[in-house]
Amino acid sequence: MSVNSSSVNLIGRLVADPEVRSSEKGSFCTGRVAVNHVKGKASFFDVIAFGNQGDRMAEGVKGNVIHIEGNVEIQNYETKDKNWRTSVQ
Repeated sequence: MSVNSSSVNLIGRLVADPEVRSSEKGSFCTGRVAVNHVKGKASFFDVIAFGNQGDRMAEGVKGNVIHIEGNVEIQNYETKDKNWRTSVQ
């Protein structure tokens, strides 16, 4: 698996209510954001927020406008059936 990272600044809408999750390192919030383009199309991004940012994101509901500023990670991975996939978070 390879990982590349760069900064991102997005303004879009939550497509579902965010979910609070936890791990051995603490809690975090996940969600999906739609960013509209000029020609009526949209791009969708999976978002993960930690700490205070995760707490604020967890207060959002489907349809809320949200501003995301952070790092984007692109991960390439192989599935169980030997196909390669790319994930953008």
